Amino acid sequence: MLGYLALPNLIFLAGWLRPEYGVPAMLVMLVSVWSLCRGGAVAVPATRVLTYAFAAALVWVLLSGIGHFVYANSDWIVRDAVLLDLVREEWPVVYHNVINQGDLLLRAPLGLYLPAALAGKIFGLQMADIALFAWCLIGVTLALYLVVRNAASPREVLGRLFVFVLFSGMDGLGSLIQKQFPTIASHMEWWAGLFQYSSMTTQLFWVPNHALPGWIAIAWLLGCKRGALPVGLSIAIVACVPLWSPLTAIGLAPLFAFAILRDARINAWRVVDGLRVLFHPAAVLVAVIACGLIFPYLLIEGRALPSSMSFEGLPASSYWLRYVQFVLIEFLVLGLLMLRHFRKDPMLIAALLFLTVLPMFKFGPYNDLVMRASIPALTVLAIRLGDWFVPLWAGKHATDDREDHVASLAMMIFAIGVLTPALELSRVVVATTWQADLKKSVVVATGGNAPHYLAPADQPWARQMLRQWKP
Repeated sequence: MLGYLALPNLIFLAGWLRPEYGVPAMLVMLVSVWSLCRGGAVAVPATRVLTYAFAAALVWVLLSGIGHFVYANSDWIVRDAVLLDLVREEWPVVYHNVINQGDLLLRAPLGLYLPAALAGKIFGLQMADIALFAWCLIGVTLALYLVVRNAASPREVLGRLFVFVLFSGMDGLGSLIQKQFPTIASHMEWWAGLFQYSSMTTQLFWVPNHALPGWIAIAWLLGCKRGALPVGLSIAIVACVPLWSPLTAIGLAPLFAFAILRDARINAWRVVDGLRVLFHPAAVLVAVIACGLIFPYLLIEGRALPSSMSFEGLPASSYWLRYVQFVLIEFLVLGLLMLRHFRKDPMLIAALLFLTVLPMFKFGPYNDLVMRASIPALTVLAIRLGDWFVPLWAGKHATDDREDHVASLAMMIFAIGVLTPALELSRVVVATTWQADLKKSVVVATGGNAPHYLAPADQPWARQMLRQWKP
């Protein structure tokens, strides 16, 4: 699991940095990751469970548009350009003499693309799409396996997969309140206008680069026993995520920190215990390399992205009405019902608090912070909902009438939410499949106006640390 998240970081260190910096750092990180994985005592996957996870992942990824076997959503125009530029251009990728902007550096989270781009460089441009499909398939299989690994029967495996894949907020209800009437294939998750929490299927179909690290990390975290969290492995996981998605890392960090503090309390750590556990040598090396050699690339200065409190400049009454509608419809009603069942589940409480506060902030042209930093917390809800529903469907837990009513209400809310992934899936049926434009670069695909993908190349850190590019 850590190896999957770390591999793009290793490729970046070896391929983008000057050899005198990148190669030693790559070797140190490789040894550190190997040491952490070896010390994690990962159990051998159950063949049957892994087979179910792979089959579900194969269908889901095929329908997502990744690889262009079916219709792909419009975000893939730019994603295709990123992948193709990584294959056909020297690393680091620099666009020369862009009109009115000079030389521009491809400065973007590259975790999803680098393994596939490397395969494309070796086997040819036409193989890049297939390699990306395979890389995503491995990631989704891993995430789904971690979600269902403790299931006791095939029925429980299928139930947990069903809940996870179809988990969503009640976007249909929100759309009706706003007098928006969704039609087949419509994307209705922007019903609140100011913010969006995406369903799991929406995350895969539109932003797998943000979704995969969040799913994998949280599914692994929730599978760890309380009081027995591998802290070094946890730190390394969070350190490897920003190259995939800095925004997802923002959502992961507080949840992992909370889990570490929970374990500290359970185990009654003394100061010396805490220092020994937190400063695991291999984890520190991974974190130092990520912070010193990878994060600066992601932070290279470009045109500023919009950021503010989400309520700035808006009438207070209308904003807070929309905010309350959003949190109630997207997660809070269901979350409170889940808390009644799970009583005082600390990770569930932490996820709900994070999701409640997050919409008050705004960052990015489409409030990307809210959409992507929410992924880890939403994953907590999706997995915990499966933990609740699946035993009920299997008839394993008898409940009193009041508990039955609570569970029935929660299932009704879940059923309303299923409309969102259903409409995302319907787009595959009614829309026309298209193929990536092999001649389109990121500059062309974005019109050169994408500060979250492009930054001026002539900057001190880039000149000093990155491989030199041809003028």
